[in-house]
This record gives sequence, structure tokens and C-alpha cells, in this order.
Amino acid sequence: MARAHETTNAVECCAGDETMGQLLPHLLEQLETCQKSLTGYLESKRLCFPRFFFISDPVLLEILGQSSDPSSIQPHLLSLFDAVDFDEKKTDLIVAMCSDKGRRIAFEKGVQCSGGVELWLNNLLQTVRSTIKNVIALQSQCFVDPEYDFIAGFVHTCGQ
Repeated sequence: MARAHETTNAVECCAGDETMGQLLPHLLEQLETCQKSLTGYLESKRLCFPRFFFISDPVLLEILGQSSDPSSIQPHLLSLFDAVDFDEKKTDLIVAMCSDKGRRIAFEKGVQCSGGVELWLNNLLQTVRSTIKNVIALQSQCFVDPEYDFIAGFVHTCGQ
């Protein structure tokens, strides 16, 4: 920095001696090593939670970096799930899923957002699947009843 302050010509400052010629290839090599390590780390996280393959590296880094505060990554959850609702009192508890039409389905048991983000997102995925399975099972039981009015019942039941 002192040499850059003394020599105002940038080309002359950088190419004036062999220091930069020797230093830059070494720095480039270290940068490539860091990039490979980062790519490997993100790949391991994507293998733990495959929906991470659908988001960019910067978004994934932000999610992983802020995993201790689940409400701060809530905007990014829309890239992974349609919509989820957090508990109003406990900001680390997901209690329901929502559709873009405004339908809300509460989970039987909330999903605690603690530990590794890929772990609780897998837990959330299992809870969503289980909830949808239960809703479909309850609706299918209604069809057995000959008195069941499909049109009236459909209004009160979430549809897929």
C-alpha cells in the first residue's frame, strides 16, 4: 500500500517489480482452493436437503449463515416451500402451511427450527407430507358415507 501511495501509476506500481508477478499466481491458487472447498460444502448441504438444488449459491449461503434465526430466512423459504406460518409467540416454531389462495392447514405438531437448517427443513418436509396424507385420508373417509354431499363438503375441506 505504501508503494501504491508513492507510485500513482497503477500499471507501473503493479508491474514495476516481481513481487506482484510472484504473489498473484499464489493468491489465485488459494482462491481456487477456497472456491472448491465452498462448492464441496454447498454440495454436501444440497445432498442432505435436495430442495437446495433449486436455489442459487448466494441464497443458500445466506440460509446457512442465518440458520440460527429461522424467521430471518423466512423470505427464502418461499423458494423451498409454498408458504409456512411461524408461531406468533415462538419465532422458531412452524405451525402451519398456507396456499397462495389463502387456505391454511395447521400441523398436528409444530416443527421446531433448531439445529442444522437442513435437518429441520427435512423435518418440515416430512410434516407437510404427513399433514397432506392425513387431510386426504380424512376426505376419503367421507366418500364412504352415502349421505355425504361432495359439493358442500368440498367447500369446507382443503383441496389439492
